[in-house]
Amino acid sequence: MSYGSPVLRQHIVEFIRGTGVVTDGVVDASDTTSPWTWTVPMGVVQLSLSGCGSGAGGGGGFNSTAARAGGAGGGGALCVRDMVVVAVPLSSLTITIAAGGTGGAAGSAGTDGGFTKVAGILSGSPWVFASTTAADGICLAGGQAGINATSTESGGFSSEANIWERGTPPFGTSNGVGPIPNGSIDIDSYQYNNGDAQGELNLISVNSFAYPGQAGAAANTTASVAGGTAFGSEGTDYVLYCMGRACTAVGTTTGTESYGAGGNGGLSSFGLFGLGGAGQAAGGNATGYGAGGGGGGGSGAGGNGAPGYVRLIYWSQD
Repeated sequence: MSYGSPVLRQHIVEFIRGTGVVTDGVVDASDTTSPWTWTVPMGVVQLSLSGCGSGAGGGGGFNSTAARAGGAGGGGALCVRDMVVVAVPLSSLTITIAAGGTGGAAGSAGTDGGFTKVAGILSGSPWVFASTTAADGICLAGGQAGINATSTESGGFSSEANIWERGTPPFGTSNGVGPIPNGSIDIDSYQYNNGDAQGELNLISVNSFAYPGQAGAAANTTASVAGGTAFGSEGTDYVLYCMGRACTAVGTTTGTESYGAGGNGGLSSFGLFGLGGAGQAAGGNATGYGAGGGGGGGSGAGGNGAPGYVRLIYWSQD
């Protein structure tokens, strides 16, 4: 930029449940829940949008007999990073952010995470997701609920972001969710027979992705033997997913009862998943935004998912 040119300044606006609207570090706490209405500044036609839906709650462990398997972790929400969208100067955007899903009681599944919506974005913006119509604008799906264990020997199955019902681009819908762009990839997590499951990245685009929760571990058929581990040492993927934390929940036994561990929740680029509960222990709550709660160990409750999030970045001329 040459001398005498106008000065451009970057502005960051965050929409945070429980806090309010934070503009360049200044908090407006007059409304701490959504929806919020935000006016696009004069001269601004492009915004950089980052955010996520809310994470799901983890499933509770099996709670019926002496051998109790662990529940699955709640799925992480769909996240986007630095996606350029188009808006009309002085128009109003409506930002709706859901609370995180709740963990299930022992024997019960968690609840799904909710959608984050930014209505008022032009339909010509790239990657417009619509829950029912294009008018909803950007729509980031919440995580899918962690599934409770339903038997003594098989843990709850892992869960993924709740967005995979494909619509027909550009504005088709399927089962109330969509559209998903052409070329998107849906990679489910998988589960071994002993419940040792690894979460796989669900890649939607270069800047749009979600992680599922992990499956819960089975109890041992021999009651005096500890139940299964919910997340084993999976090499590089394990280290990256756990973000440097110890995140292997272990099964336990009382000597007469075997308990499997709960699965970890799904990761988010804006938050940390809740850890799966050891045998008999509750799953941990997710922190930050968009991550899933941990599954409960055998006879334990699932943890809560984290709320959604939106961050807008734009440049203005002094």
